[in-house]
Amino acid sequence: MSCNLDIAIFCGGMEIDPNTIKTKSLGGSETAGISMAHALAKLGHKVILFCNTKDPTEIEGVKYMPLEFYDGYVINCPHDVHIVQRIPEVLHKRINSKLNILWQHDVALKRGRTDFHGALWQIDKVFCMSQWQINQYKDIMNIDEDDLFLKTTNGIKLPTDDVLTRERNPKQLVFTNRPERGMDTLLFDICPKIWARDKDIEIVIAGYDNTTEQMKPFYDKLTSKIIEYQKKGFKINHVGALNKTDLYELYKTAKLFVYPTKFWEISCITAMETQMCGLPMITSHLAALPETLHQNAGIMIKGDAKSRSYQDKFVKAIFELLENDKRYEAMQQAGISNAKQYDWDNVAQQWNDYFFQEFKNKTANRQSLYKHLYEKEDIMTLRHLVDSVDVDTEWSNKIHTEYPYIENRQKYRKKYQQLGKEYAEKETNFELRNYGRLDVAFSEIQNWIAQNQIKVPKVLDFASGIGNEAIIMAKSFNAKVTAVNISPEENELVHKMISKYGKDTDISVIEADSGDKLDKDYDILFLGEILEHQPYPDKFLDKMEQNVRDDGLIVITVPYGMWDDIRKAHLWNFERMDFVSLLSEKKEMTIKMLSGGMNNEKKEVLGWWIVTYKKNGNPCKPIDLERKINIQSPKQSVSACLITLNAESQLHRCLKSVQPIVDEIIIADNGSTDSTLEIAKQYNAKIIECKKATEIGFDSARNISIADAKSEWILWIDSDEELLKSSNIRKYLRNNYYKGYSIKQHHFSTDAGAMKIDMPVRLFRNNRGVKFLGHVHEHPEVGINEGVGASTILSDVDIAHDGYLTEDIRRDRFKRNIDLMLIDREKNPNRLLGKFLIIRDWVHIARYEIENNRGMPTEVAIKCCEQATEMFRKEFLEDNNLYKDEALMFYSEALTILGQGLEYRFNINAGLEKTMPQRTDTIGRFKDDEEFSKYISTKIKVFSEAYTGDFA
Repeated sequence: MSCNLDIAIFCGGMEIDPNTIKTKSLGGSETAGISMAHALAKLGHKVILFCNTKDPTEIEGVKYMPLEFYDGYVINCPHDVHIVQRIPEVLHKRINSKLNILWQHDVALKRGRTDFHGALWQIDKVFCMSQWQINQYKDIMNIDEDDLFLKTTNGIKLPTDDVLTRERNPKQLVFTNRPERGMDTLLFDICPKIWARDKDIEIVIAGYDNTTEQMKPFYDKLTSKIIEYQKKGFKINHVGALNKTDLYELYKTAKLFVYPTKFWEISCITAMETQMCGLPMITSHLAALPETLHQNAGIMIKGDAKSRSYQDKFVKAIFELLENDKRYEAMQQAGISNAKQYDWDNVAQQWNDYFFQEFKNKTANRQSLYKHLYEKEDIMTLRHLVDSVDVDTEWSNKIHTEYPYIENRQKYRKKYQQLGKEYAEKETNFELRNYGRLDVAFSEIQNWIAQNQIKVPKVLDFASGIGNEAIIMAKSFNAKVTAVNISPEENELVHKMISKYGKDTDISVIEADSGDKLDKDYDILFLGEILEHQPYPDKFLDKMEQNVRDDGLIVITVPYGMWDDIRKAHLWNFERMDFVSLLSEKKEMTIKMLSGGMNNEKKEVLGWWIVTYKKNGNPCKPIDLERKINIQSPKQSVSACLITLNAESQLHRCLKSVQPIVDEIIIADNGSTDSTLEIAKQYNAKIIECKKATEIGFDSARNISIADAKSEWILWIDSDEELLKSSNIRKYLRNNYYKGYSIKQHHFSTDAGAMKIDMPVRLFRNNRGVKFLGHVHEHPEVGINEGVGASTILSDVDIAHDGYLTEDIRRDRFKRNIDLMLIDREKNPNRLLGKFLIIRDWVHIARYEIENNRGMPTEVAIKCCEQATEMFRKEFLEDNNLYKDEALMFYSEALTILGQGLEYRFNINAGLEKTMPQRTDTIGRFKDDEEFSKYISTKIKVFSEAYTGDFA
């Protein structure tokens, strides 16, 4: 599979333009952003680079766009691939793209965890520059698998000259990295040692344009030291900020690159560039430097760059290479050979291969792809797929049944005449409407008329509707307009509009379904929202162009997005690249986009394409259906799985709430005798007979309900629950790092203050080894205490549960569950949730015993509390697990009943400065100070960890 992709890249940072890389010094990420954009464009992709630039500019297939246009574009404009450099929070908002890449150029920092994890729901892959960086991200960001990451690399533009033939200054050493990355060590510690051995050694330092104010005192200190050395007669010079041409010239004539750094390089472009230029490097054996710098292309010193031992070895290495020509030349050869892999074109090809492989993965589930295309009303694409590619009989029959008019001109005409009649019967608003898309289209028309100096342009408005646009064009452009409709009823509306708003205009109204009998000399052809109804847009446009004079203007507006047209009239959902292909041979083609708001039921962006070009006689090309099939990102499918038993009073509400988002409903019925099954059938639910969960265990019943689920995700829910804001789930049903989603479960109650919120994983990936565990209070897990894998909380989705409305109901449910809980403890003795729940249940038993004994503890109550305290001390006191805080509540109550311990009030937080307390204090009871200290010590580690270590 190979085709052109629509790619957008976010590159914040320094101010850049197409010439910056040639004329100024640049940081590594900005250099990478520009270079990759151009390398991808060379492969034929359409690339927009959003960057800190002043004006939109296009060069070599890359469009440079100011960052101020970024949000409006990426949120509203459909595109294939979205690449964000460095800043994960950019991906917190939903992006209207199919494949999202976070391209990281920095080390991971603990303080960035929230922003990083907050973007993972929308990220397909994190591109890292080295294996060291991947390992560091996994460690710091608490990521437990490699699959999130792709190991790529930074790149360079290889020289065309033979660098080995250049004459080199035999005693010139170079440093060009950021000053804070080791220049102080070089100047204050290593230079004196070098000159002590050879005072003729020359040090050349180059700098950066983008210095920061807070670093000024440090930079001034370094500058003063250079001046001090110069006054003493030492050969040292700061040549300022160099552009790439001058920088490479320096590298090709110097003898060695010296880089005594403590900086954690995730790749090091400098190491690539110096190898490319045949300049051996002496640096630190640290972070990703051993991956980037070939072991035979330089010398890497282990240890702390600030230590005397390191510095002595560093100086020794310098003179070893200065005095050993044979070893030096071997290093040059090794570096030049190694640098070839870093050519930007090679890196871009790696990315290109990944993009297409990922799209292959995204479209592998054909049922999801069929539903996706059907939902988008991309019918001609779907028709081709199910008829000619996959040969899916069921879907083929569906499309041919619902769209019988596609290949039959008579049926087509009858279909649209009927639609026109129905529209005319409903249309009562006879007001001129100036839509936003018309402003854009008419601006193009106005400019064309002005350029061609046409006083009375002749316009063909084909599929004119009620004549709204025809009247506006006639009045705005002094145009002679022909308004054409296929339906006589619509033309009656046009006449009504003209009588009201176009009395002084020159508008002809014609009934026709083609341009065959129309004039052939129109200046302008206006096709407002008609192209998406044409089975073969290329043939339609070629034929309609016959009515336009040479060099005449064609203007097209078409909708994109999920408009849910129940008329079965839309045949295409166009993308930008469809027009790039369709109109590739046309003159001065432009494509613009206008947002059309949101499909609120599906939370999908709507909009319009406004396309213009000039007639030049070249035919249109057919839509690239292979591309449309292969470059998709379908919503992943969902199976709703339930257990039911006589649930007629609440089942309708539950199933109605999940129906908009799920692809199938599966019910494991426990022997209902009411109308539960009849209700389920109304929602096309698949019904499975299942023994009662109270007999076989709720885990077994749940596993029966999911056993035959065909979808990519499973939503488990109960009949006494309602899924709220279900449309928000759509955006999460995609490829990403997460294996499951927690949904806030609100337990409603008639008792004041009794409402409670849980956050169980309710949505998880199917066929990943997940099954339900727990004879009661079951949860999906891949193994005991392992959960489903990485999961996150969906903040914009809720589940309402009213199964515990009263205290009496809650107590009856407790009585039912307590025996099941004891069975669970036998079956799953190591289940941490079970250990917490048995503490809770023991305390509940004690509480009920005391209530029934006039407020006095019974032997049963005392025994239960003793068991609860023992379990807490063993499993939760010093283990900072998921249930620790909630377990403390019941432990404290047990101690109170036993008349033991002291109550402690505490508030723990940590930070670098101005640390605020937690929102509320914690109150807990402990046996003594020692026990309290043990509990607190584990909590302190959790709060302080994010602010300690090398990568805080």
